[in-house]
Amino acid sequence: MGAAQVIQIGPGNKAQPLHRDQSQYPIFDLLGSKAPEATLNCLIALTDFTEENGATRLIPGSHLWDDYSDLGSPDQTLPATMKAGDAILMSGKTVHGGGANKTTDEQRRAMAFTLQCSYLTPEEANPFIIGLDIIKQVSPRAQRLLGFRSQFPKTSPGLWQSDYSEIADVLGLSGDDPALERLRKGINTSI
Repeated sequence: MGAAQVIQIGPGNKAQPLHRDQSQYPIFDLLGSKAPEATLNCLIALTDFTEENGATRLIPGSHLWDDYSDLGSPDQTLPATMKAGDAILMSGKTVHGGGANKTTDEQRRAMAFTLQCSYLTPEEANPFIIGLDIIKQVSPRAQRLLGFRSQFPKTSPGLWQSDYSEIADVLGLSGDDPALERLRKGINTSI
């Protein structure tokens, strides 16, 4: 998990500048549309999203543009209007931005999640923000997503470890991690 945030756009707030979330990792800008999909955004509406209250605006197809320095213009955007509880998934390569809230009394709120490849440094340092007392209450999969368990890509002896040991063991987290065991069985490497 790269980030988990509540985003609120209040009455009179201006539109957010258009951007690509994956651009926080500059190598992907150099690769342009040929870059791998390294981030995925999920936006869950906590209130209705309307054009008037600042619905997120995006440019469909912008993830395929060859010129990644081109962020388009506001007139190319479409509002992601939604009812509370609806969600939108979009590539981290998609040009988007929060809209302007033109109302006098409506808040526009959303839960925003960015999922990313495990080899990227997350936007938020969850292991330094979330206490172990809370982490012990969630599943091993959620612990791994938040950076409290090691990652084991198929071609690697592991990432985010301590002395080649599962970081969850070092932290004293218990619980079997079925996904991790499947990955470990598939690894055929030696150091």
